[in-house]
Amino acid sequence: MTAETLDTTEHRRARGTGEIRKVGNVYKIRYTLHGRRIQEKAGPRRKDAVDLLNTRLGQVQDGRLHPDAAKLLWADVEAIILDEHLQHRSYEKVERHVRRHLSRHLKGERAQNITYDRLLRFKRDRLAEKASPSTVRYELSLIRTGLVVAHKAGRLLNLPPLPSVHVENTPSMSRTRGRRSLTRTTFRTC
Repeated sequence: MTAETLDTTEHRRARGTGEIRKVGNVYKIRYTLHGRRIQEKAGPRRKDAVDLLNTRLGQVQDGRLHPDAAKLLWADVEAIILDEHLQHRSYEKVERHVRRHLSRHLKGERAQNITYDRLLRFKRDRLAEKASPSTVRYELSLIRTGLVVAHKAGRLLNLPPLPSVHVENTPSMSRTRGRRSLTRTTFRTC
């Protein structure tokens, strides 16, 4: 593949404002962050590359971009989750879920590759393993905690939405033969 730099007079950017290159059918952007050269794939359209480069330069200027954001792995997110819950009473429960289930499904993944589709696949796989819906919802909330903290620290650029899990085990009160009893009713939770 050949790389062509778009440095004609109509496409030339001012010094220090990054670079846009076309490699094959894909545009890539380059910019400098803390003295390091960062390159990212932007997509098939030049407009996508321009928008992404402007976004990244704004994040660099505001100090919201971490130089190793693209290198954040699941193991780092896992450590963030455990650190966040270290002071909680339920730390052992969190650690058990993270080590047994989340690590098995997300081990080796880059945090930026944990998208909505990836979380849907995790949900589907865990439900297929006969995990209860409330357990799957709890595990998704643990993932969300780690990703939110990484995002706030500037180590994760995009925060994916969480898929909803339908839970049917919310008890409610009803009267049966003059006595109160708990019956199972269905509530839709998101």
